[in-house]
Amino acid sequence: MDQGADQDADQVSRTIEDLLRRNATLWERGLCVDCLGRQTARLGYGLTNRRRGEAILITLSMAREYLRDPPPWLAELDLPYLHLDEEQGGGASEGAAEADDRARNCPLCDGLFTQLDDLAEMITEALRPYEASSFKMGCMVDDHLVEAQAALVQELGSNITENLKQHLNRELSHRLAPLSGLEPDPEDPHLFILLDTRYDTVKVQAASLFIKGRYRKLVRNLPQTRWPCRDCQGLGCHRCEGTGYRYRSSVEQLVTGPFMEATNAVEEKFHGAGREDIDVRCLGTGRPFVIEFRQPRLRELDLEELTEAVNEGARDIVEVEGLEWCRRDEVAAIKQAQNDKTYRVKVAFEGSVDEESLKKALEMMASRVIQQQTPSRVAHRRAAKVRKRNLRSFSIVACEKGGCELELTCEHGTYVKELVHGDEDRTVPNLAALLETPCQVTALDVLAVHDEQ
Repeated sequence: MDQGADQDADQVSRTIEDLLRRNATLWERGLCVDCLGRQTARLGYGLTNRRRGEAILITLSMAREYLRDPPPWLAELDLPYLHLDEEQGGGASEGAAEADDRARNCPLCDGLFTQLDDLAEMITEALRPYEASSFKMGCMVDDHLVEAQAALVQELGSNITENLKQHLNRELSHRLAPLSGLEPDPEDPHLFILLDTRYDTVKVQAASLFIKGRYRKLVRNLPQTRWPCRDCQGLGCHRCEGTGYRYRSSVEQLVTGPFMEATNAVEEKFHGAGREDIDVRCLGTGRPFVIEFRQPRLRELDLEELTEAVNEGARDIVEVEGLEWCRRDEVAAIKQAQNDKTYRVKVAFEGSVDEESLKKALEMMASRVIQQQTPSRVAHRRAAKVRKRNLRSFSIVACEKGGCELELTCEHGTYVKELVHGDEDRTVPNLAALLETPCQVTALDVLAVHDEQ
């Protein structure tokens, strides 16, 4: 054998001796088999930590038998009687009583790995109220166990260990899957499980459900979302007749009601692609929206049946269509979408206006960039800024001396009412200034919320 091979053999021997000596020391400190194994969790691909621990004990036992004169740290090591248990597939095991007693006194886990079956049963019971197909396991353990592991890692200078929570989560996940019928899914689970081993409590949180679609608002004086009473801040008072709301209902309440009942969710959040004013209807193709249902217990829903339930319950007030499942990231996409919109606008003139003058004024507006300061009617809740917008197209549906009906397609974020009356020239150009007569919007409807180009 050449010198290089001799050096390699010596290095391997020293490494094996160091590894055996280290594990012998850990065993003398009272670690259970599971915790012994997780101190070398990055070695032995595909093994459980318990199998690693058993393998370590078997190797130590065999080394002691093989060596004629084992070193004191090995010769005096108190190893349990090890044997092959054929019924367990040939795995090594200690005597059950001795193993459990040692585990209950383990300084790194306090016997948690003797309780896995009972803990899994307790968690399974907590999952019964929920409809789901996947879960992610999490746990909390006593601080002194975390600190003990950290101190040991620092002492050994080891980077091949696994912490207690990771080991516990994996072992519980393996037991939960067959008991609950759910699959572990760390990326996109239906249920988040938190086991607090300090108090033997289980907290289950269901992942939100997201459903998107379009709504049409067929009436005026209906807000898009809940509008708490300003006097009582939603607590209920004389002015709101105890409802807590300035308006008795909203698009949100009418649409989400049947879903809240069907999902048994804790709460919901309605997200629209913009919003129309309370006195504005939303017709035609409707407005896109996403609803988030938080912590639902039930998630196996028939969206067609729920569409019918919403439309029947809100008949002649609100309609929904195109309901489908979506992802969380689509909430931001809906809220940030820059959708052009087509409006039907009825305008009253204070003076007399002919159709030709109206057409010229609209052409002038369409040819220029419209600059809109934050309207005075919303200045109390929106930042003061100048928005530059465009009138994409227009058509004159009807024109009489006292007023007209128009269809306007505007860039997203255009204040249409101010485009007509000018808001004391906070919007420039505006129809009233160009026609040289005061103008007011008497009715406004959204006919289309266009998809982004």
